[in-house]
Order: sequence, then structure tokens, then C-alpha cells
Amino acid sequence: DLIPGVIADPRVQAISLTGSERAGAAVAEIAGRNLKKVVLELGGSDPFILLSTDDMDATVEAALAARLENSGQACNAA
Repeated sequence: DLIPGVIADPRVQAISLTGSERAGAAVAEIAGRNLKKVVLELGGSDPFILLSTDDMDATVEAALAARLENSGQACNAA
């Protein structure tokens, strides 16, 4: 497992992770032991709720694009 060594490396000053809570807990533990700054964006995505629409095809296309943009790895993903 390379990640603990990368985080511990003195050239690494901070860690940022977008991922699962399990991955975040592991990274936070290693970062804490090595006194590194850390930013974690964890968990799944929020529900995408559609209350009404006049154009379901366009709405579905926009929803898919928004949800999959940047592989969903952004805090503002749909």
C-alpha cells in the first residue's frame, strides 16, 4: 500500500480526498499521525429530485450531464 508512505513523505504538506467515509477515515488517521493538513469531501451524493417538467427528455439529459460531470467528484455535482 503506497498511500501511507506518500502521506508521510516530508515533501507532502497537505492531503485532499474526495471519496468514501471509509477512505476518509483511513487518510485522516495517517494524516493525523504525520501532522498534515487535510481536506475531506466524503459520502455519497444528495438525491436529485425533480418536482415537475415540461420537457422530460431535456431534463434527463441535463440531469445526467450534471451528475456525471467531473465523474461526480465535485461538491456541486447535481
